[in-house]
Amino acid sequence: MEGLGFSVRSETMLQTLTQDVLKSTEIEGEILDPEQVRSSIAKRLGMDIAGLIPTDRKCRGSCEDDYTREKINLVTNSLQIYRFNMLWLILQNISRLTIELSADCLQR
Repeated sequence: MEGLGFSVRSETMLQTLTQDVLKSTEIEGEILDPEQVRSSIAKRLGMDIAGLIPTDRKCRGSCEDDYTREKINLVTNSLQIYRFNMLWLILQNISRLTIELSADCLQR
């Protein structure tokens, strides 16, 4: 997944967490609205996604249990590491370009 763009990666993680919550609650005999679950998780991840809908208390409770909270924390940490790595690569490229331009100017 490292090679995927940030938005594709985030959406994939959101879909995975949504399915996980839906399957977990289904096992317990509860059927939740998939769009509400998706919206609740996206809000907890701080994702700015069009079409988020209000969620009811039952849905929020299922998305905020200890297991789901831990998974969301792992995803959040993963996204932060990904952002840091992307920023690091950008800074490395800027440094490399600066050195190349400096060397080119000195040769003239």
